[in-house]
Amino acid sequence: MPITKPEDGVIVGTCHRLEWMLPWWWTHFRQHNEHPVLFVDYGDMSLQAKNWCQQRGELIKLELTDNFMAKKEQIDPMQACLWEKMQPQVWDLRFTWYKKPFALLLSPFERSLWLDLDCQVRGSLQPLFEWCVNEAGFAVAAEHALSQELNLHRKIITPGQIMYNAGVIAFAKHSKIIKEWVALAVEQNHLFCSDQQLMAHILNSHQGSFTTLPAIYNWTADQKFFSEVVILHRWGDEGKRNIAKIMELLTQEMNFNFSF
Repeated sequence: MPITKPEDGVIVGTCHRLEWMLPWWWTHFRQHNEHPVLFVDYGDMSLQAKNWCQQRGELIKLELTDNFMAKKEQIDPMQACLWEKMQPQVWDLRFTWYKKPFALLLSPFERSLWLDLDCQVRGSLQPLFEWCVNEAGFAVAAEHALSQELNLHRKIITPGQIMYNAGVIAFAKHSKIIKEWVALAVEQNHLFCSDQQLMAHILNSHQGSFTTLPAIYNWTADQKFFSEVVILHRWGDEGKRNIAKIMELLTQEMNFNFSF
């Protein structure tokens, strides 16, 4: 389903490992929003999932090899040890994480909203597009206070810096932040565990040019929930386990169909 003359639109990206969340994400998204959607295939989606996406929006395959990714032996040993403590599967996941900024470049929209598939949409997303009307053409939410402390303790950020969350991103087509993110993903991924850590590094050098989103637009599920939340971000392994449980419950008790 090609997207024609788009102004505002939503982007999601996925690989075979995560595509099972697509129907769950779509169910919540479409309850509140009619924006066109670009689905980005990270290169290994199943045929069923690709067909499903093409029936609901436009599907583009991201053509990217991992030649630019630093190998474990190229990482400072102390850094590598910390990364493994944070995520035991880090060496299998890093390339997938780093695909995000490259996927953003594929946007056909003048103003785009990236959503991770583990983001549960609970309301209208239209206000988000206005938040990227700034010098950098970019808007994201900061991590909550406890996460800031943890990232400071791990020396991922330094005193005075802020960790931002890359699960929800509003950006304009002209955004120089995206271009810098892609360039440094190639040049400096040996210094940053994930795309999010690199993004935060870039943003801390551009303070004042972008907008920090209100927390209700990227409320991580490890915080106390309240009804005003528009996007509940069920991040991490625990969040995805909870999504699977919710899908199973809705299928068994309310006859929801989350298949392709």
